[in-house]
Amino acid sequence: MKTSSNLWSAKAALFAIAGTVIGGLSATAQVVTYSQGDLLVGFRASGGTGASTTFVYNIGSSVGFRDNPDQGSLANIGSQLSATYGADWYTRSDVSWGVIGVYSNGNPQFDAGVVGGDPASTIYASRSASDFESSTAWGTGTAFSRAQVVSAATQVVSFAHTGTPVAGTFAFQNAAADTGGFGAFVDTSATNDWANYTAPAADFGLFTGGVEGTFGTGTDYAYLDLYRILSTTAGAVPTGTRGLGSYVTTFYINSTGQIFAGTSAIPEPSTYAALVGAAAIGLAGFRRRYTSRKV
Repeated sequence: MKTSSNLWSAKAALFAIAGTVIGGLSATAQVVTYSQGDLLVGFRASGGTGASTTFVYNIGSSVGFRDNPDQGSLANIGSQLSATYGADWYTRSDVSWGVIGVYSNGNPQFDAGVVGGDPASTIYASRSASDFESSTAWGTGTAFSRAQVVSAATQVVSFAHTGTPVAGTFAFQNAAADTGGFGAFVDTSATNDWANYTAPAADFGLFTGGVEGTFGTGTDYAYLDLYRILSTTAGAVPTGTRGLGSYVTTFYINSTGQIFAGTSAIPEPSTYAALVGAAAIGLAGFRRRYTSRKV
């Protein structure tokens, strides 16, 4: 199975969370390592257990998923989700999750620099799906204008840099580090919390219908299709249609909190073990038949 275990082992050192006090803030903030273009997964509850806390998790470079969409198992955050939203989080329809990411040059309206094939203000946004690549691409029908994408990208940057921006990091007010060192628990009263951008009619001022999917569907997995949306095609590799989302990959999560990324179903370890066992039995039978024929 294709996995990104080595990638996550390498990133573990980068995601160490340290307490810091941002100038002018009365609350202690936690700083999570962040690079432009990283994908952030946000979880929230609209009511009940955990309604006062958002869990945000950095799952790595958007370009990495663009170039290698079938990464398989990414991480298990079941303990964090259970601690925040209760052991029944996967069966709750009032718990939702979404993915967002952006590359932005600080002033993308005037600086269309390209990094890793993504021009400034290239947005990666999820859409609720029932299976792999089963949702409608963002911008279908009427593609988003450059101004719309740039405006939304500005909001994503504001979310990623909650509070006072720190070079190479994003800071969350009132946040507490999660024990795995990959994300943060954020008090929903914090300025620019995930819910401030996803609860309105159009998430991040652009995505009508929302970037989130919900749980409690009774299925084995919850799915989110990820789309790449260009503000300009100048310098974009791969290229596409400005303002029309192109499918990147599908993130899916099971009831244990294991997150995967892929463009089709990837058997879990237990399935592989069964397949290997069946193959071994078949091979043994073949050898017996072959031996008997020789005799």
